[in-house]
Amino acid sequence: TLARKIEATWIELANQRTSAEVLAAFASTLGVEADETAVLRAAETRGTRLVADNVEQVDDGGRALIVRIAAVAPILGTSRDALGAPGEVAIEIAPLPADEALALYTQLSGLHADDDARAIVTRLDALPLAIELAAARAPLLGSAALRARLEQSFDVPRDKGRVARHATLQAAIAWSWDLLDDEEKRALVACARFEAPFDAALAEAAIGADALDALDGLRKRALVRVDPEHRFRLFEAVRAFARMQPTDLERHARAVVERVEPLALAVRRGEAVDAELIRRRPDLVELATNAPVSTALRARARLALAALQSVTGLHKPDGTAIAGIEVHADLDVRLTIAKGVA
Repeated sequence: TLARKIEATWIELANQRTSAEVLAAFASTLGVEADETAVLRAAETRGTRLVADNVEQVDDGGRALIVRIAAVAPILGTSRDALGAPGEVAIEIAPLPADEALALYTQLSGLHADDDARAIVTRLDALPLAIELAAARAPLLGSAALRARLEQSFDVPRDKGRVARHATLQAAIAWSWDLLDDEEKRALVACARFEAPFDAALAEAAIGADALDALDGLRKRALVRVDPEHRFRLFEAVRAFARMQPTDLERHARAVVERVEPLALAVRRGEAVDAELIRRRPDLVELATNAPVSTALRARARLALAALQSVTGLHKPDGTAIAGIEVHADLDVRLTIAKGVA
């Protein structure tokens, strides 16, 4: 909620791409002819802040025009990436703090702040748009039923009163997806296969040599987050969307397995358990049980799990105990011998 209202002139650019279309949108809003000189004069003398909404899909020519207008009149632009204007100040809209996210859900839905409500905002990564969409359906379903549905699909909330790209969370993500280039799409899909936070080196192994450029593009569009330990994370809704896209699971599996094999071998030699081996356990479980990967990679994942299982009293990096680690009963011990680490 804004502490105070700001007097502004709103320019909607969701359907504009070129400089001519952007110019026409500004001219129409400002009430002048579609001439750059006229638009610049009107913007300069308007006396109110201009809000350019949905700048991200505007092409280079259109962005250059917005920069020229911003030189004579302050512009607040909403976008999934920075405009690149001189003196631009980019403000990243982060997820809400947990208590504010819960308050937003209860305020919009009119329901109590119970465990189901808390689980809903956690599932939605405390994202304001996602919470607004969920809250619109909460009075009809109730928090418990809505929570159950969100565990199965992020596309349950739907608000017919919104523009199409904001009607569902999946539609909002699809809008961002369509603005990515092929390398960024491939990188996002590869990142979505990781079951736990991952570092740059593991991303490069799974994506390829251009991984860092693609990851930086995704970070700037708020599709990938970087935590204080410089590990990458995805919002759960983004991850679910990206996992619906085709990808090279063999490359992903190989990256994970090659990361953990030296760590698993060290455990079998009696050395300390590396935190990365524990961190990659969810990936190993997925590869060992569900992922459609080759028999050889599945076997190697199971071997690493077996090494982790052989250690008792494991602790997380923060010192808290880890519950028992299970390895599936059909693990073939002959695989261990074949690797020469039995």
